[in-house]
Amino acid sequence: MRIPEIKAGLRLRNVRFKANGKKQLLYDLLVESMSAERIQSPSCHRDLIKLQAVVRGWLVRNKLRVHGAAIFNRATCNNAVDPVTLTELDDIPAQFFFSFSITRPDIEIPPESYFSNPDQKVTYGFDVRSLKSLLEKTMTENPFTREPLPKSVQDRIHACFECSSPFRRVLSPRIATGSVDEQAFKCFHDIYLATGCFVDEAWFLRLNRLRLIDMFRHCYNTWRYRIGATPEIRQRFVPPGVHVFSNYGEMLGANPYHLRRVLLSDFEKLLSHPQDPADRCTAAMWILIALTTVSDEAADALPHLAS
Repeated sequence: MRIPEIKAGLRLRNVRFKANGKKQLLYDLLVESMSAERIQSPSCHRDLIKLQAVVRGWLVRNKLRVHGAAIFNRATCNNAVDPVTLTELDDIPAQFFFSFSITRPDIEIPPESYFSNPDQKVTYGFDVRSLKSLLEKTMTENPFTREPLPKSVQDRIHACFECSSPFRRVLSPRIATGSVDEQAFKCFHDIYLATGCFVDEAWFLRLNRLRLIDMFRHCYNTWRYRIGATPEIRQRFVPPGVHVFSNYGEMLGANPYHLRRVLLSDFEKLLSHPQDPADRCTAAMWILIALTTVSDEAADALPHLAS
């Protein structure tokens, strides 16, 4: 366009400009005025409304895909708390909430829920950071049903965790690594996740010194003799060079606090290293069997493990 044509266009749109302005400056003014007219036109308003509707729809669908259907109604979840952190579902921040649904023929769905849930599916809610911590430990089972999580659900967990950036941080069970009580809570919570057997850490914490020594002796004999494992098999449970239930003679003279610390430390080694969930479950069962031999409460609660 020539300068006279640009100036004519500016005059038609009542745009003020310098008569001696450069061509590029005049052209930019003309383009800006034409864009403003376009935005203010009724047809443009309709286009913007359509665009907003499309974007809102995409955001809702993406939220459903990443966080699951329960993101909009957490009351539909079959559980009330996250199984790892024990946090109420309503207290989990939206960016960390995750849910998925599975068909559970063994659970009866209320008749009034049929029309809202015709597929008879059960929904579970979690903090995605706690699920991520389980996957990093190769715990790929649903904590509530002990059934393997489908790969599609695992992929969604990773995607939801990535979408929570920059706030994401893997969560462990709701404890600090401080007192013996907290260490015991974490250890026996991991045992619950590995086996599905509920264990009260108080059963372990209430053991006196003699019973703690008996438990250490039982674990020592199991690890050294009873399982009859080769060095290659032992490496499935603890890394090379790592020892558990050693220094038996020293433990005979230890006080209860030190005994609990050593036992819990060795339990954590057995529970954290195995890559195969079956090996982790086996290690947890060794611990539970030892506990039932020295704790009457554990033996009453787990009669199938008591000798």
